[in-house]
Amino acid sequence: MISISQHGDELFCMEWKEGEHVVSKIVFARNTILSFISFIPHRGYGSRLLSYFIEYMKCQGKKYIELDDMSCRYRKEHNIYRKFGFEYISNGGPEMILELTSSFVPCP
Repeated sequence: MISISQHGDELFCMEWKEGEHVVSKIVFARNTILSFISFIPHRGYGSRLLSYFIEYMKCQGKKYIELDDMSCRYRKEHNIYRKFGFEYISNGGPEMILELTSSFVPCP
């Protein structure tokens, strides 16, 4: 089950729960992912939540999503962010961006 909660004016949390346990979580503000974690790695929870988050942001009318890649796969093959189309903004830094297409997506 996926839920979204708001904390203050601009801070949101999207969580994937299996039963009572949070298995993956994204904390975001506006167009920026501040934190993304999967508590049970290699089971697809993180990928499914990130996919849902991208579709959610499209439905919110966002044109892009940005983040700083602080993952253990920073600039490596099989990076989850690159898998979803994020690109590094510069050659040396962790900043990434995903341009969202304007194709129709049914809103969750």
